[in-house]
Amino acid sequence: NHEADEENKIERQIISNNLKRKATENMCERPSKLLHSYLRENNTNAITTKDVTYIKHNIFQARASLRPNLPRSRQEVHDILKDIDVKTYEGNTYLQVNNAKKGILLFSTDENLKFLSESTT
Repeated sequence: NHEADEENKIERQIISNNLKRKATENMCERPSKLLHSYLRENNTNAITTKDVTYIKHNIFQARASLRPNLPRSRQEVHDILKDIDVKTYEGNTYLQVNNAKKGILLFSTDENLKFLSESTT
């Protein structure tokens, strides 16, 4: 019985490690979908609901380690954005104004600003 528990633990760790890797490569995929796909592909039935909770927790932790910490102040937001060249997918400048003294951030493209300035309403 003890050997079976150890085998299940090892299998859970293998699954967890594989899914942590997949989850960090594909940040948009839901953890439950990753897990279900893995279990279907590998024909694995030996995990419990407690194992599922453990695996999902590990996935969330692995993803969280890749994300930067949230800024703690408005000034920190301005400082961070000052060092980043914020662009759209098309490569257009997106951060138009970053004024820390007045606390203003303006996100838009030149094209959108031109459209707004020409608008009559």
